[in-house]
Amino acid sequence: MLIAWALIQMRRLGRPDVFVFGSYLVLAGTLRFLIEFIRVNAHVAGPFTVAHLFSAAIVSVGLSLIFVKREESQPNKPSISV
Repeated sequence: MLIAWALIQMRRLGRPDVFVFGSYLVLAGTLRFLIEFIRVNAHVAGPFTVAHLFSAAIVSVGLSLIFVKREESQPNKPSISV
């Protein structure tokens, strides 16, 4: 419920859809990553399971969506010509 509320608030503030979707991926992936420590699964990379690695990948995709969109939306700095 808390994630849904945060996403709705972002949308009401006028955030772009890509930003809201990226935020969803980051929040849901982080929550899943933490929950996977409670579950008992086979470890594949140190203390991490396949679900941990998948969650980390989802968080990475979400962060890339947020930052790529942010860079695209910033106006180019005007160059000074003499």
